[in-house]
Amino acid sequence: SQIGRISVFDVFDFPIWFPRIGQIKVERSRRRFRSLVLSNITYRRNTTDTSKSSAEVTGKDLLDMMINARNDDGAALSDKEIEDNLMAFIGAGHETTARALSWTLYILSQCPQWRDRLEAEVDSADLDTLPPDQWLDALPVTRAVLEETMRLYPPVPLIVRQAQEDTEVNGQPADKNTGVIIWSYIMHRHKTLWVDADVFDPTRFLPENRDKIDRFAYLPFGAGPRICVGISFAMQEAVIALATITRKLRFTYTGEQPPIPVMRITLRPDNGMPLRVEPRSPS
Repeated sequence: SQIGRISVFDVFDFPIWFPRIGQIKVERSRRRFRSLVLSNITYRRNTTDTSKSSAEVTGKDLLDMMINARNDDGAALSDKEIEDNLMAFIGAGHETTARALSWTLYILSQCPQWRDRLEAEVDSADLDTLPPDQWLDALPVTRAVLEETMRLYPPVPLIVRQAQEDTEVNGQPADKNTGVIIWSYIMHRHKTLWVDADVFDPTRFLPENRDKIDRFAYLPFGAGPRICVGISFAMQEAVIALATITRKLRFTYTGEQPPIPVMRITLRPDNGMPLRVEPRSPS
């Protein structure tokens, strides 16, 4: 619960070494998690052929690629560099994907017609024999449901940037070093950019309609040189997770009031996401 909370010390620009209450609460867990990551790096280094370049490592995972990566002068990444990259990848990737899935399961519980359509697609696909890296293309409705959910409830609801030079944004001056906030949450619901902007309509993202969406009207992963490095992985991960879950289970929202989105770096429901889980039989 402390992840994503902004400390008053950050607001007043206290040095990073000054202890924050939230950090103190989670420091033991953070140290334990880093220890597990480091032990995996050590184990993999002892079992990986480091004579191969990252491009030659096939059928391996991200950790193998990092261990085999080399810069222009042939130097490898240190354990600390790999550890930091993995911590960022796991932390950011897990949190954002979990938020997207939570909001998706909530919306499906409110839209039985789309829940039924998604379940029918998942049931008809031969997922037991289809390689997971092909699920994204084989499940267009499942993907569209996720993407439309991320339009209404983007896991990262704003993007913060700093102007690198004097410029102008829509007629407004932005001097060098000016902070710029791009509210994707607002853009995704803007009535000049979307028809029936507040309506959950996954048909927007079906293959025949995708090209109609303006590139800069939909920014769940950002855009430009700093677009999310894990965009392809995240979409595959989310589709695989959603399809796997909905093959066997059905979710019903049990909260007394609809959840209110709250921004704590990621977009969270204000009072959690109480869902009743029931088994279902494929049709």
